[in-house]
Amino acid sequence: MADVDVVVVTHDSAPHLPSLAASLRRCGALVASVTVVDNLSSDGSADVARSLALPGRVAVVDAGVNLGFGRAVNLAARHPEDRAAYLLVLNPDAAVPPDGLHRLVSTLEGRPDLACVGADLRRPDGSPVSSARSFPGLWDVARGRAHDVDHAGGLVDADWLCGALMLWRRSAFEALGGFDERYFLYYEDVDLCRRARAAGWGVAIDGGVVAEHDQGHGRPTAAVLRQANRRSRRRYARRWMGVPGAGAALLADVRERLAGVVRGDAR
Repeated sequence: MADVDVVVVTHDSAPHLPSLAASLRRCGALVASVTVVDNLSSDGSADVARSLALPGRVAVVDAGVNLGFGRAVNLAARHPEDRAAYLLVLNPDAAVPPDGLHRLVSTLEGRPDLACVGADLRRPDGSPVSSARSFPGLWDVARGRAHDVDHAGGLVDADWLCGALMLWRRSAFEALGGFDERYFLYYEDVDLCRRARAAGWGVAIDGGVVAEHDQGHGRPTAAVLRQANRRSRRRYARRWMGVPGAGAALLADVRERLAGVVRGDAR
């Protein structure tokens, strides 16, 4: 039974789309629809997506502007008229094996307390990508630290999951209002998982499902990414930690800018 609507946000992602399409075809029986939202790519990503054979009902939406990640996901999630029970948020440079997607769906079916579940993400060379973490505390924000969740071999509760691959129970995603669109890039996944947990939902990662994530493709300059990260970190810290959080985020900004001076790339 086709239980999953897949949403993909592209930005200069054309080289990765054929392998993404192939991985989704292998999951074909589970996929009800695939919606691609293109965030103003310069490499023809939208046209490439339209040219590929994808399972289920397919829609490619050319946003015409860069909406940011969360806003584009929300747009894609609203697109299918007949909406499946589960929503797979999937980066264009990620791929989930068919048995893995089936296992993730089965997990949500068997655990009605879970809002979403993720997988063990690996780069093409097999090295790990941070897939699930604990929520940052004040000192973590100030020092720019993160704590990965040990998910070796099985289903483990987590605070938040990497947004590159998240299987959501659609009813939970919609009840939460989807991603907060004020986060252009970064921290939108942390915020959504935190809202899910605050609403009484669980979040988990299945370390037995290994998925590929070619982290970092199609990204703008490091300076642009640092600026986006700082803005989102400040927003997250203010929202969830109040005035102390805002101070911790400011301290992190100063620390990173000073480190940039030493490197000669302070911005």
